Amino acid sequence: MAKLIAPLFSVQAHGSIGRRLTFQSRPNLHIARSTPHYPPTYSYAQLRQRWLYRMGIALWNGMSVSDKATYAAAAIGTNTTAMNLWLREWLNDRTNLIAALPITLGSGTTLHDIGPGGFNATLVGPSWNGTPQDPAIVADGLDDYAYCPDVAAFDLNYPAWTVAFAGVFHELTAFDRLFCRITTSNIGWQVFLRAGGVFSLQTHNGVNSSYQDTTAAAIAIDLPYVIVFKQTSTTVKWHVNGVDVTDTPVSMYTPGTATELMTFFAQPGVWDRNLAMTLHWVAAFDRYLSDDESIALYDTFNFKYP
Repeated sequence: MAKLIAPLFSVQAHGSIGRRLTFQSRPNLHIARSTPHYPPTYSYAQLRQRWLYRMGIALWNGMSVSDKATYAAAAIGTNTTAMNLWLREWLNDRTNLIAALPITLGSGTTLHDIGPGGFNATLVGPSWNGTPQDPAIVADGLDDYAYCPDVAAFDLNYPAWTVAFAGVFHELTAFDRLFCRITTSNIGWQVFLRAGGVFSLQTHNGVNSSYQDTTAAAIAIDLPYVIVFKQTSTTVKWHVNGVDVTDTPVSMYTPGTATELMTFFAQPGVWDRNLAMTLHWVAAFDRYLSDDESIALYDTFNFKYP
């Protein structure tokens, strides 16, 4: 319905015609313009930006007091806040991010990496699922898997690193694989299930293997999880839904270089160990996220979508 003051289309008109045309008056100026239209709420661009924003908020909430003070000092005399300075940096540079694969509403066989490297994943079987609020891909545990290219960024031989992901497990079969960057001779690293709801990170340097497990029953079927595993120096820690579930710490070897695809839900050449799960997102950083940051990831991504 038209809501106008003065005759329709006259220079004195003021108001709107439905959602299409708006008339405004300014001193010595009369404006007629179309009403702006925004893309759908759950477009790929919006879901991508929303995920990056949520991750930025999580990292800010878990940031140390001293690091926050650095941004607070930089914000003095500006028209912004310390948090906004950090978010601007994060959204522009994606600081310390190796790769990020947030699942968005989609189809086809490509899962886009929004990290700086653009290491897109290829889906071989997993179906697109979930809701606009929590989009996901689902692996059936039979023959579904996904893979990223064979690039050195996934070797995880950084001085410190972190991998975080969110998802739901539909079965807990011993030796099923979650992430693999490992050869058939076991050089590299992988995350796999042991009996009793235990996850294990294996690293192999070409000579020796090391394993860091979670505590028993850290994982259950059909429950949502935000999981973080991370290494600094030679020590690995596991966080599940904000709780430290690291079993007795062991000294870990630096993974050897694996000239192999980075795979999800399966190990190349070992196709009878596929994991059944729903995956919402996965991200890797070339730094060690603090315990406070690991907790903040859960607080931000625990499936309560804004």
